[in-house]
Amino acid sequence: MIKLNVRALNDEGLKGFREYIKKTRESEKTTQTILLPYPAHMLNDEKYLTATKYGVQVNSNKRFTCRFEFGKYLVHQFSNAGVTVSSEDQGLWGWLALAYFQQLRNTKFRGKRGNKVATQRDEHFVPDEWNNNGSGQPVGYRHSVRSIFVLVRDFGDEAKFYASKSGMSGWGDVSEQMLSEKKVISSKGLRELIYDLYRDTDGYAKKGTGNKRPNQDYARTHKVGSSGGYGKLRRLTDDYLPRINLTYDVGGMNAEGLKTLIGDEFE
Repeated sequence: MIKLNVRALNDEGLKGFREYIKKTRESEKTTQTILLPYPAHMLNDEKYLTATKYGVQVNSNKRFTCRFEFGKYLVHQFSNAGVTVSSEDQGLWGWLALAYFQQLRNTKFRGKRGNKVATQRDEHFVPDEWNNNGSGQPVGYRHSVRSIFVLVRDFGDEAKFYASKSGMSGWGDVSEQMLSEKKVISSKGLRELIYDLYRDTDGYAKKGTGNKRPNQDYARTHKVGSSGGYGKLRRLTDDYLPRINLTYDVGGMNAEGLKTLIGDEFE
């Protein structure tokens, strides 16, 4: 077992980590293999670290079945040490993502022919707001460590709903849909409604929860039924809730009140 003292990457460390991810993705597009060596030396090299020491240790070789299990472990380690951390501590989240990078990264290649990559984009490992010029849609919620840590810390076992069964590298449509909408994740009534509709008996999201409603051409060529995507999470958050919010204070309503408004499609 290898125990590491938790540290934080400085600007040079975050820059180096982001550059490593960029070069890894470029290499994957060219070779269709993962060739670049993992920069483990950055975890302990003072050149890449801030002076902050948290008094927390983690086992970098510990294996996790999913990010929920991972988040519980990290919250437990910090809680046991009596350490409270900020979601704005970009160097800490970057260091933790680097420490568990080999579990968090995808290994399955995705994308169109000639442009396939396995490793996720850098915002999954280096907080998006670090050295960001502010252009484009903020995607800091995608960070592979910070997001699940905050969910477990704030919601306990409910955080399992946001984790993918596919393993540590999984970032599914449910997480994307829920965490990208602050008004949804911050509303107790909306969360309870969504859990009631889409949470399975094991605590994870039901299969198909993140399905999209296909357009006519896709439905015809892929033989998707006309009901595909109806009654699903994306349909609720993208189509129904914005319309209902024109008349009602959706964020302030409880789950039972919301149920009376969304209609039979979601029963």
